[in-house]
Amino acid sequence: MEIFTQGGLLFLSVFLDFYIFSAARYAVDLNMNDGAAGYFNLIFMPTSAIYLVANFVIRPFLTRLTVCWNSGDNKGFKQIIWKISGLIAFLTVLAVGGTLCLGRPVLRIMELALGPSHEGSLTAYVPAFVIIVLGGGIYAFGNLLYYSLVIMRRQKRIFAVYVVVALAAFWIAPALVRQQGLNGAAGSYCLFMVMQAAGFGAWVLWEFKGRSKR
Repeated sequence: MEIFTQGGLLFLSVFLDFYIFSAARYAVDLNMNDGAAGYFNLIFMPTSAIYLVANFVIRPFLTRLTVCWNSGDNKGFKQIIWKISGLIAFLTVLAVGGTLCLGRPVLRIMELALGPSHEGSLTAYVPAFVIIVLGGGIYAFGNLLYYSLVIMRRQKRIFAVYVVVALAAFWIAPALVRQQGLNGAAGSYCLFMVMQAAGFGAWVLWEFKGRSKR
């Protein structure tokens, strides 16, 4: 079918990726009031910065990864993946540590900017803030594995992961938000990032095993 061409799969994958990334926010919008949705958008903001930093780190290596894969240099490919993974892990630990140390003061400043009626409304969600930042780091790692599968020309496997995680997000995000509020939203976001990275990682390993057998 036309929709399952490479271009069609790319379009659908982009759509599903955006949905998975935003599923927790949609669940908050649908199941909580406008105030809660506004608070969640505020603590969700760092994910955009993490995404930009991750792309800044990953993109310079894409040409080298492509050359290694196309030339059959599995060792070189793995070395680059480990190098980028280590850098992402370091930046994630740094970001989570910074959030643990500075999250409360930062959220307190936001409360002051919003006005006296919002006192304590954001600082109550420091744990959710930390979980979201951690999820952003995992998303960055998932992006690395996504690009690896693109280089391997395995768009159908990327699409399969997106479909599974999107279906899980459709059911899990609203349920967790209804049960645990913004903490549930943060936990669901982090969970979906873990699922996505794990799915991509499993396919990358499958490709390496398949190539070693050939």
